[in-house]
Amino acid sequence: MFSTGVAACDQLKELSFQGNIIPQIWYKAFVKRDLKKPKPHLLAINILADIVFWYRPREERDEVTGTVTGYTKRFSRDLLQRSYEQLADMFGCSKGQATDAIVFLENIGVVERVFRTENIGGVVCNNILYLALNVARLKELTFPPDKNNSPKVSENFRIGVPKSDHRCPKILGEGMAKFRDTNTEITTKTTSENTPSIYPAPTAKISTNAEPRIDGLSDEELQEEVEDDLCPDNQIPYSYSGDKRKMEAAIKIVTEWKSATTRQAFFKDDFESFAYELLVDCLIEMACETELRTYKGSAISSAKVLDKINDCCKKDGSLEEFARETADDYIKAANETEIHDKRKYMKSVIWNSFSTYKVKFESFFNRNYYGHLSAN
Repeated sequence: MFSTGVAACDQLKELSFQGNIIPQIWYKAFVKRDLKKPKPHLLAINILADIVFWYRPREERDEVTGTVTGYTKRFSRDLLQRSYEQLADMFGCSKGQATDAIVFLENIGVVERVFRTENIGGVVCNNILYLALNVARLKELTFPPDKNNSPKVSENFRIGVPKSDHRCPKILGEGMAKFRDTNTEITTKTTSENTPSIYPAPTAKISTNAEPRIDGLSDEELQEEVEDDLCPDNQIPYSYSGDKRKMEAAIKIVTEWKSATTRQAFFKDDFESFAYELLVDCLIEMACETELRTYKGSAISSAKVLDKINDCCKKDGSLEEFARETADDYIKAANETEIHDKRKYMKSVIWNSFSTYKVKFESFFNRNYYGHLSAN
């Protein structure tokens, strides 16, 4: 028996690793350059490695001779179907972070998002996400030519197709993203005469200015530090209650604020947009309160608010589902009565919604999806 002289090396020769491959050069090719100190976009790199795996064809071999008889694709359709929720679950990040990573890859030109409308089980679902791989661009970034224009092969990029397709567990549920996210009606119609409470008063404008940078961190550096603190399951540290700038960044991450405010289809109208922004602003205030506050007749501390936020994130991965239900509750109330103190009312709605949003969302889903299927 041959030995290397190192026990770990001898033991590893018995193992066969399969699955995703990350060429060393990707850590230089896929870099966040908007930071003060550019660094590799690790989430985007890992997601790309998974996309490339699924696009690598599977060998078909003759059982007797062992010769290659053909190749088959690993996914069922003409493109790889993924949802941001699937990617977030697989890589332990938030939906917003998964979205940003895909957009990053798309901006570089190696991946293209394709949105389709499909009929699934009798339900029309819009904006089903597919990911197309630009192999020419991938090759250009992975095997850049050297000075003599000869291909430079990355250190650990393996050529060819492995015989085994064993890898990490296959993501189930291909085809349909969350029903509510994919069936959003876009409209510019407003009803200001019937819903005066939804419009912000001149003095109630939500401030988007960052706190003074007493910590010396730039916006990009602070965002990076907060993302690291929240990983892997979007749990906000209690210490953030004493740092409003960090709390603002954290709340915007867990509520998918960046993704929501840049996606046209996220809000049906301006009312939803305002209610969502008011909700985010009030969550930040509630999580940074230095004294007990009364919501729905209960004296609540900032620590209790953070406990509720973290519990939601632990169950759902983020606060997006909670934020949608809470904003809907506020809008319904504003349609029925004049709300004089919008911020105070929103905070009461938020606290109540921590206990009710899950039941309402599941009821909505069952009524609109399973009920529709039963009718057919």
